[in-house]
Amino acid sequence: MIPHDEAHLFIALSGRRSGPREFVFFWGNPVEGGEWVHPIELLGLGRTTALLNKIKTSHPELSLVLALCRLLVPCLRYRGSGRHIVVERWTAGDLRGENLPADTRTEFASELALAQKTEWNLVVAGQRPPEGSLAEAFWEAQADLPFLPEQFDDPELGRFAKAMYRFLVPPGAGIAEVSTSEISSKVNGLRKTGFTRLALGRSPRHLNKLFRKLLAVTVKFCSQLTGEVAAELVRDYLHHYPALAGGPTALSDDERSLLDFRYGACHDLGNINVGFFYGNGFLVGLLLNKLYMHYALASPETEREKAAADLHVFMHLLRKYRGRRKLARAQERRANRQRSPRARRPGQREAAEQPDRRAKNPGKLADQREKLEFVRDRVLPHLRPHDRRRLEAMLAADGVRAEAAKSLGITLTTFSRQWRQTTSPNIQRVIRELKFDDSE
Repeated sequence: MIPHDEAHLFIALSGRRSGPREFVFFWGNPVEGGEWVHPIELLGLGRTTALLNKIKTSHPELSLVLALCRLLVPCLRYRGSGRHIVVERWTAGDLRGENLPADTRTEFASELALAQKTEWNLVVAGQRPPEGSLAEAFWEAQADLPFLPEQFDDPELGRFAKAMYRFLVPPGAGIAEVSTSEISSKVNGLRKTGFTRLALGRSPRHLNKLFRKLLAVTVKFCSQLTGEVAAELVRDYLHHYPALAGGPTALSDDERSLLDFRYGACHDLGNINVGFFYGNGFLVGLLLNKLYMHYALASPETEREKAAADLHVFMHLLRKYRGRRKLARAQERRANRQRSPRARRPGQREAAEQPDRRAKNPGKLADQREKLEFVRDRVLPHLRPHDRRRLEAMLAADGVRAEAAKSLGITLTTFSRQWRQTTSPNIQRVIRELKFDDSE
């Protein structure tokens, strides 16, 4: 994360006298052309590092995850294949499905466009309410990451995060002393190798799912982190400049909601930071601003709920459109592959001509059965009880580990580990000690 000097940060105060105060951050004096502070830039303040160190004294595990999430923000992808955050200028034509046939010129895309238009008509007319909550719809419309509930416990994700942090941050390096470019390079290297260097004993596919879940946690936790930093900045401002603040030295609930909407974890949007989703066009901005103004004007709860419902309808239709567009593009790619098959390399055979490698070799099966029979007759009586149970399960399953594990009531992973680390070496030990010839 790029470090920023808090000395150059200015706080501008706005809002109506009868309503809550609004606090807006600028780099430099806004009167002299200062630039507006992007919410994510608050992660680069020394104050953020101090907050992480403070959390570390009472909650070291949480501090580690927060520090890791701050490092992973530059690793979020906004464009191209495998992106995490969706940044496109959405239009009303997208919601009605009008742009699907132009994006994917297939008959299937036209059918999906008609389905999207039907969806739009039903939802706008109130005949089909939007699915789920606004927070869920907002996330699924704007992100290609798993949706996380507000409260969840995932010990495996915690182990993955701890292993990644220890890999990325050398022992003795402070939270603020790491290089962003170096971290990004290390993360990309881990992803290319399937995270095998973390030595967690899980498949690359499973670890990649955990990584995407960790990125979802990154968006959530960093939103909360920037919200706390923004609140600290405003509290210091109110304490040192009470006359300029023109009101109480404490934030009201409405003022904290406004601050979270701009810089923190907005409750209506699933406790995430809108700074991660900038660039999605006029229509999204209009609906967000409409909801924000109801907070700024301290509007009645019914008006806020109406603005939130309008945003919910938009996000529901947008995630439906994105889902249908994915289907259309996938079908188009399949059609293109069928029309233009890859050229065969010299000596390459068609799939129908190639042997099925998954099929069992009869000769190999016979050899395996002979070895199992030898072990049953000569070795089994000399094994310890736990090894004997595993071997008997393997014999009953004709050497198929999955069936043997199922008969013992344990997972295939556990059975394979026990067989590899204990039972198989003990079988070889008995063969050596009794001087059997397992090839006879």
